[in-house]
Amino acid sequence: MKVSQIIGKKVLDSNANIIGKIHEMDVDLKEKCVKMLILNPVEISLKRVNIEVNPDLISQVGDYVLLNTSKDEIMKSQPSKNNPDAEVVNPSELEEN
Repeated sequence: MKVSQIIGKKVLDSNANIIGKIHEMDVDLKEKCVKMLILNPVEISLKRVNIEVNPDLISQVGDYVLLNTSKDEIMKSQPSKNNPDAEVVNPSELEEN
């Protein structure tokens, strides 16, 4: 399968929950293998976070990419980002008294 046929496919976890769409692939041309799939999540957020998925977790590729693990397990394995891009505050807290 060509990379152009994989980019943009929806990714489902083992419970058929949509995790995201394939945005990029980390390919090792020397080893002739896919090292990582990079997904854009389906949730709307102020902070754009990519989800990294090891190709060993893929159980099937067709109209969708099916994984053999749950969304919770994938989210637990993500590198932590402790620096938020934005902070949500109440506008009344910004007013001077």
